[in-house]
Amino acid sequence: MYSQTRPFMSNIWLQSMQWGLNGGCTAQDSVRDAAEIEVAIETMGREPGWRLMVLPEPLFPVHQKLIVELVARYKLPTVYPFRRFTVGGGLMSYSVDVVDLYGRAAGYVDRILRGSVAAEMPVQQPTKYELVINLKTAKALASKLPPTGWRAPTK
Repeated sequence: MYSQTRPFMSNIWLQSMQWGLNGGCTAQDSVRDAAEIEVAIETMGREPGWRLMVLPEPLFPVHQKLIVELVARYKLPTVYPFRRFTVGGGLMSYSVDVVDLYGRAAGYVDRILRGSVAAEMPVQQPTKYELVINLKTAKALASKLPPTGWRAPTK
């Protein structure tokens, strides 16, 4: 699920769909508000076999409770872009380790305060990612999830 409020997200969506076409995924239209989110999830929920990937859009954390509740009602296996969705009852999230990013940002601030020129400092990419699985939700969806990959989650 994505929103066209940010142009670069369309590129991410298109890239994921290029991958997904080989994996049997189908694109849904973009959503712009809570009503469209509800229609999109209800449409997927009425047909068997759907899975949902929520992209990192500003619109979705605002409607986190609605999304998680609808997905649970229709028992759609879903991966979210932020840990907070999983903590709030969603199935799983895969994202950068935010604590690590803040620590690295603090290191940059320290270097700048000590006299380094920001324009001369290299751009860094995230190096730590986290996969968070909500075991309670996974058990509720057990009949819709493949048996592999669920043996020893740590969180």
